[in-house]
Parts: sequence; C-alpha cells; structure tokens
Amino acid sequence: GNPFATIQKGIDVSSDGDTVLVQAGTYEEFQFNGKGITISSINGPENTIIDADGNEPCVSIESTPPTQASLNGFTLTNGWSNNAGGGLYIYRQSAILSDLIITNNSTNGEGAGIYINESNVEINNSSIINNSSDNYGGGIFSALSTIVIKNSTISNNSGYYGGGLLIGTNSIIDIDSTDIISNTAIHRGGGIYASDWAEISISNTNIKWNEAEQYTGGGIQCGSITKITLENTHVDSNSSNLRGGGYYHVAQGYLSAINSTFNYNQSQTGGGLYFTDGSDPEQGESDGAPHGIDTLYNCIIKGNVAQNDAGGIKTNLPD
Repeated sequence: GNPFATIQKGIDVSSDGDTVLVQAGTYEEFQFNGKGITISSINGPENTIIDADGNEPCVSIESTPPTQASLNGFTLTNGWSNNAGGGLYIYRQSAILSDLIITNNSTNGEGAGIYINESNVEINNSSIINNSSDNYGGGIFSALSTIVIKNSTISNNSGYYGGGLLIGTNSIIDIDSTDIISNTAIHRGGGIYASDWAEISISNTNIKWNEAEQYTGGGIQCGSITKITLENTHVDSNSSNLRGGGYYHVAQGYLSAINSTFNYNQSQTGGGLYFTDGSDPEQGESDGAPHGIDTLYNCIIKGNVAQNDAGGIKTNLPD
C-alpha cells in the first residue's frame, strides 16, 4: 500500500503481530498504543531518526495487559519528559530493543535514555549515550522489571544517582558484553547505582572511567539486600569523591566477583572497593532477608589510590 507520512499513522492501522517498516528519514515521536507489533527501519539507525524536538519522549511503549513489542534500527534523540523517560518510556510491557542509538535525551525525573517499569525488556546491540537526568538514571532507569542487556554501550550519561544505570527495587538485570563507560553521577553510582532488593549479573563487561562527583561508588554502588555477580568484568579507572572509587556497598549488599579486575580506581577512602558492616555474615538478617558473604575469586586488585585510607580494599566492620 501507500507509505504513511508519519510512523504513528502506520501504527494506528496495524494489528497485533504486524510489522511496520520505516524508510530513511527524520520522524516525530510516536506511541505503540498498546499494540504487540514490530517497528523496524529499513536503512538502520544512522539514517532513520526519531526527533522529539524536546516535546515529549521519542517513543512510548505501554500496555495493560502487556503485549510483545519490538523496536529495531532507529536513533532516538531530543526527547524530554518532566517525570520519566526522555528517549524511551516503557511501562507494563514486554519489549525487544535492537540496533538503537539513544542519544541527547533528558528528563527532570527518571531514565533520561530509557525508563523501564514493571516490564520485561531485552536490549541488544544498542548505544545509550549523552543522556541527562536531573534525578535518577541518566542512561537507564529500571524498577520492578526484568532486563537483559547484550552487546551494547552505555556511555557519557549523567544523573544525580546512577549516571549510567539506576537499577531500582525488585529488578533482575543481566548485562553481558557491554561497555559502561564515562558516565557521571552527581551523588552516588557513577556507572551503576543498584538500589535495594535487586539482583544483578554482569559478565564480559567493561565498567570504566565512571565518576561519582560528590559521594560514593564511582563504578558501582550496591544497595541493601542487593546481590551483584561479576564474571570476567573490568571495574577499572573509576573515581568517587568520598568512598569506593571502583565499588561501594551499603549494609547487607552482596558481591560475588569471579575472574574480574578492580584496577586504577580512586577515592578518598577505599580506592578500589569499600565494604560497610553489612558484609559481616555474623550480623544475620536485615528485614528478614539474609545477606551473603562477599567473595572475590581469582580477581586482580591493583593500582588503586586512596587519598586518606585503604587504596585497595576498605572493610568497615563492627568491633
């Protein structure tokens, strides 16, 4: 049939299971309108651009009950939201995101690049770069969600908490073969801020050159009752102003690192890693949830710098 002038018109006439193909060009923002469809560019993200012109999120994907949505091969730019989701807003939905460039989006709230809440999302071969939040999650914000991120780049994003990613309560995140680099948090978690009650697995990934400007967790900050597993991952050359240049965790956080590195990080205290008293297994439970014993197996910790105390590892355990 005849092509539509806007992507939204193509969506409006589609049905669940349909594919909307988009030719090269620059388009305005659109919404999936709860439909389980695939929207794909023909000529790739460099040639197919969604420019929201600072009006609202570039793309919104939400549905109750959830359907299966897919978005492939676009650049999402100049999106904005006062509350959540500058580039991409996902709520109560299952979505597969592939070959996207999400850049130069902003929000006063959460998730300048991507906001994900109560959803199941896969992110493949995508770049989330140069997005800015005044609050939580410069690159990605998640809550109550299950997310898989593979072969992607999350870089040069900024937020108050979680410059690269803010992983919120009751989220399960699997990150593989991804670069989380050069992100900045004003307060905590330059690369990743993991809030309470989250489970995070990271493998074959670089977490480098991230910064927490004012406080803790230059590379990663781990929250209470949160488990982080690292395998073949490099947490290197990150910095924080106060504690835990590479890694910092609060009470009842849990780290298991295998074949990974914590090198050349810096902070005032605990240049490489900083463990609070929650890492003491004798403390038992917190809010009914037992925490684990932190383990570092076959890891390299070298070249870290602390201006005040403990260049490599700081353990702050009770007497």
